[in-house]
Amino acid sequence: MDFHPPKAIQSIKELPREILVIVLGVSIALIGESLVDGYRWREKVTNAEEEMKLELLADNGPQAFVRVAIAKCLDSSISRIHESAETASAPELRKLAHAYAPPFRTWDTEAWKALLASDVASHMDPARLVDWSEPYRLFPIMTQWSQLESELVTELQEGLPISGDLSREDLHQFQRTAASLRRVNAKLASKSKLVLVRLKKNGMPLPESEMAELLDKARGIYGECVRAPVVDGEETESEFTNEAEMRREALEGS
Repeated sequence: MDFHPPKAIQSIKELPREILVIVLGVSIALIGESLVDGYRWREKVTNAEEEMKLELLADNGPQAFVRVAIAKCLDSSISRIHESAETASAPELRKLAHAYAPPFRTWDTEAWKALLASDVASHMDPARLVDWSEPYRLFPIMTQWSQLESELVTELQEGLPISGDLSREDLHQFQRTAASLRRVNAKLASKSKLVLVRLKKNGMPLPESEMAELLDKARGIYGECVRAPVVDGEETESEFTNEAEMRREALEGS
């Protein structure tokens, strides 16, 4: 292969043309690199959003939907348990306590954490990033409440003596635990409803077919008290206090 060394500038008149050629070449290279870089980041943003959408619609969203749907069932059951402490026998109370079984759920945030741990978030539109954050901000406190509810259920079922009559203190503690469970159920239901509001706001409502299937399964477990959640935006949003206040109330309930 023949090598042709660059020609020397023959006159000062050729200098501007040569400079222009160099500038154009560098500019084209930089623009091309910028376009490729922009494409790569858009692809990363798209992938991150798909992962969050999957996490929300395949896991957290259905869980929130079911929690709202069964909220009245759980409230009726735990209210009956609380009231029965005044009249029911010890064996009946033990039976009622062991029949109370709210679903234990974890609320996943792995896709959101992965986004924040990378540089992808800095390449997203700020308003869009805020929209994605709205449902995810709810899950840490919901995880705490779910854990608290699980502990209270264990306390309700195992706090009574395994045999014999119940003391007045046994009954009082039983009622206190039932009251705490009722409060936690209300908090989980209200936050779950807010999750559904925020998913709908972000253009990610659960598919009608999936909601129908979830309702059928829930009714198979909890009965006809199961009700389809009504998600209606601003009115629903106004039902909730701030997260710090809810955390305080949940801890007080324990």
